[in-house]
Amino acid sequence: MERIKNYLLGSMVFIIATLVLALANNDVRRVIAEEFKDVRVINSVSQPALVRDVDSSVRLPVHFNQSYTVPGGKRLVIEYVSLHVAAPSECDLITVALSSETNALHLFNPTFVGTSTVGPSTAYRYAISQETRAYIGQNRTASFSIQSFAGCNPNLSHAGATGYLVDLQ
Repeated sequence: MERIKNYLLGSMVFIIATLVLALANNDVRRVIAEEFKDVRVINSVSQPALVRDVDSSVRLPVHFNQSYTVPGGKRLVIEYVSLHVAAPSECDLITVALSSETNALHLFNPTFVGTSTVGPSTAYRYAISQETRAYIGQNRTASFSIQSFAGCNPNLSHAGATGYLVDLQ
């Protein structure tokens, strides 16, 4: 019986000590958080702190089909492309390149989405619509080009891209 009493008494002391430490620790954290909740910038009027919103700088939206030439002093950021390809016969592999001048930046492989019949001819349709990230420098032209294998002779019936222009710094 004495052994159980000692065990219970020891457990109670441990629990009370833990509670006291936890409460004291929360007060210390709360006091420190109150002291440092605001960011203070101490600069003189002659030397102000220079700040810039890096996440939402001035952006000029851009949408283009087939090609776009970036104006001087700007950089084009392409975020999304959509492509539609038509072919007179089934294609095993079609590759569409997003290029800047002669440099291929991204290659896309449209997937088969179905056929359509207009008059006596049937067209095999391929498409892609996806997010991407490509950067095109000032005075450079972004463009799409198509390549097929096994002679299926596809036509890039739509190539569009969206993104935005940012100032070069």
